[in-house]
Amino acid sequence: MMIKMQRVLIYYIRLMAYAATSQRKVFHILWNNKFEVFDRTLLLLYYKLCGKRLTFTAHNVNKNKRDNNDSWWNRFTLGIQYRLLDHIFVHTEQMRQELLTDFGVPSRKISVIPFGINSTVPNTALTPAEARSKLGLAPQEKTLLFFGHIAPYKGVEYLIEAVHQLAQSGENYRVMGDETGGRLEIKTSGRYTYEMGRALFASKHAGDQALWDDWYRFTRELAILGAFSADATEQKMARVFITDALEKSGRGAGVFANPTVTRAALESLAPSPEHMFWFEYNFLHVLAADGRAEKAALGDHTAAGYRQRARFYAISAEGRLNFAKNIAAYIVFLAENTGLASAAACAAARKLLADYASLDAMLNDIGR
Repeated sequence: MMIKMQRVLIYYIRLMAYAATSQRKVFHILWNNKFEVFDRTLLLLYYKLCGKRLTFTAHNVNKNKRDNNDSWWNRFTLGIQYRLLDHIFVHTEQMRQELLTDFGVPSRKISVIPFGINSTVPNTALTPAEARSKLGLAPQEKTLLFFGHIAPYKGVEYLIEAVHQLAQSGENYRVMGDETGGRLEIKTSGRYTYEMGRALFASKHAGDQALWDDWYRFTRELAILGAFSADATEQKMARVFITDALEKSGRGAGVFANPTVTRAALESLAPSPEHMFWFEYNFLHVLAADGRAEKAALGDHTAAGYRQRARFYAISAEGRLNFAKNIAAYIVFLAENTGLASAAACAAARKLLADYASLDAMLNDIGR
């Protein structure tokens, strides 16, 4: 935390030094930085004292109003920002009207510039039918596109929920990508900790079960903390994860009256790596300082974080075999669904995996 604060402080010092020494007379600001209130008020005032004319692109006039968490303090600091700016660019007439009516910005200070052409994706003569043919999609197959930067207002929680479901089934969907020639493509970075959880959950070794119990409690605690977070997006996503787990277990989802009610509902569930809250939060446990379910402990690269990681290196032979078989089965799944191997070859590989009784036997076959 201290290192991060130092980096942010150094950034602001450099930014202010640049403003003081730069010969540029006009600064065009696209986004506010880390400390939004400071950026809206004191930083802009500092720029003015340095003799700069300030222009600003308002991508959202008042995003908190849009996200239903507006406050007088937010409107007050936005008002200061808009008064200090020399000119403001917006993308729509509605945004211009919002500046005029909500913040009293003079009309002469506002220019409407509609979104330009995004040339990141090339503009070609390819027709929808030709695109489907190139990707191997039949005319009746549905296609969906989630495009652009992932942001809270774009419904990212629904994307995450969909990916969670896709990761567990190979039926009736394809995620398109160049690497697989237009066949199924799945990002696997979170899959490996999921498979480790399944391996420990299935193991009969006492040490593996102890690690699994700690891991499951960790994700449950993070889910409860997230469900009552002050951050609206974090709260919404955590509640989606909890609701999914409860509904799939045949439980009611009206459990957010207070943390005690939520905790009781989650503790009534049988522990499982298939619960959505475990699936979404599990990777954070690997480097959480001493396994603590608190934000300050996450991503810890001190001795406490690496002690936690060492627990995963010490799992039993049974746990290692389970994990290796799970990962191998997942690779077989990908090979079949991307068309890299035939269905018959994949079926034979699954049968071979099921027969392994020890990790040594499996490794010996790999090394042949």
